[in-house]
Amino acid sequence: MNNAELHHRAKNRVTLKRPVELLINDDEIVHGTLLNLSILGAGVLLDRALQAQQRISIKFSLPAYDDDIELVIDAETTHVTPSGTGFLTGIAFSLLSPHQSLVIGHYANNAESVE
Repeated sequence: MNNAELHHRAKNRVTLKRPVELLINDDEIVHGTLLNLSILGAGVLLDRALQAQQRISIKFSLPAYDDDIELVIDAETTHVTPSGTGFLTGIAFSLLSPHQSLVIGHYANNAESVE
């Protein structure tokens, strides 16, 4: 990751607390908490450790004007760090659709506080 990408990542990362589901190997669902979000990826807290560089799908919703918008994104775990009774897991999104980019970008640019 170059300096411009790192700056972009840090600048537009927002803190939040929302439920999240990870789909692993197309058949196993792991529930957790979405802790931070950017256009490039997310940080989640899970009850169990996953492997780094594991391909997953991540499913979560973000509040919109009058309803929540559910997103399902192909991704990969980047790191897993023990934290208290859980595991902080970094997730890098694969190629986002224009709609996914718009929804996440709008949320990140307009979020003011933790939910």
